Amino acid sequence: MYINHYCNFGGCKMIQALILFLSVIAICAISSCICSLNNTQVSFSICDRKLTECFRGVAILLIMIQHLAGHWTNVFTPFGGIGVAMFLLLSRFGLNESCKKNGMGGFLTKKFYRIWLPFFLFYVFLYLFKENMDILSFLRNVFSVEQSGYYWYIHYLIRCYIVFWIVNKYVKKYKWWGYFFLVVFSFFATHSLCAEQCLSFPLGVLLSDKKEYLLSLKIKKAIVYLAIFLFLGITCLLIKQLPMVREYFGTYLYFFVELGIKLPLGVSVMLFLWMLPSRYVVGPFVALCGLLSYELYLVHMQMLENVGAYATSALMIILLSLLISYSMHYVMQILQKQ
Repeated sequence: MYINHYCNFGGCKMIQALILFLSVIAICAISSCICSLNNTQVSFSICDRKLTECFRGVAILLIMIQHLAGHWTNVFTPFGGIGVAMFLLLSRFGLNESCKKNGMGGFLTKKFYRIWLPFFLFYVFLYLFKENMDILSFLRNVFSVEQSGYYWYIHYLIRCYIVFWIVNKYVKKYKWWGYFFLVVFSFFATHSLCAEQCLSFPLGVLLSDKKEYLLSLKIKKAIVYLAIFLFLGITCLLIKQLPMVREYFGTYLYFFVELGIKLPLGVSVMLFLWMLPSRYVVGPFVALCGLLSYELYLVHMQMLENVGAYATSALMIILLSLLISYSMHYVMQILQKQ
């Protein structure tokens, strides 16, 4: 009787969410430890591509855990925004580094094949076989006129890339003005999910400009930064729980509190991962998730309705999403070489 009562009021659901979370951590840890047996390198620069690829892997896993566990509990709700903040920061950092080395040549072509074409082909599939929508809704989504919905992040990412291209192509001298307008537009003229991420993309610019400082960053200094960002993120998370703050849900004040949660905690996650021994972070499973992070975002969103009562269903969705994402990535690699 007491067990049934406990399950009915969410206890069993919370247990399933924890099983999912711990299972993903175990998979990452085991694969990393196995890989470390043949890995003689013991540390990576915080800007090392292998490490940042694993940061992406952790980011998409945080997003997937939040979406999947959200069927049972809201405890993991911040994970999604933290993962998106990491994505946007890493994306802008990578773009800036690539621009330094190779200039802007071929930028639009690369992003066409890497970002828009997979999204377009995937959405065509959904339009033909799954989703019930009219042609106008289809066009609004594939050309990112929409600002919300399942794929709000992709719409926002495309806008960020357009701003990046315009700024670096035509007004590089005034780039910070361009990013300032992006921040203002994101916060005041879009919707809540974009507003809470408005600083993530520009922060990637700043970190790229300060790369030499990042390369010389020592553990002691990193711990100080970690403490500051953790304090800011957790403080804002606690403030968000206050009833008087909850009353402002959907307002700019609420967006500002959310902004103080997602980006600081996203930076905290990356700092913490960097300070761990690399053998616990740089592993095949996390790296694979990082490589396929964009495809995983596309695919897993369409499988959320299939989450069952047990964590095994969510783990199977992660596995199936990986298989489909790898196939998509392989096909896009072939198309890009044509």
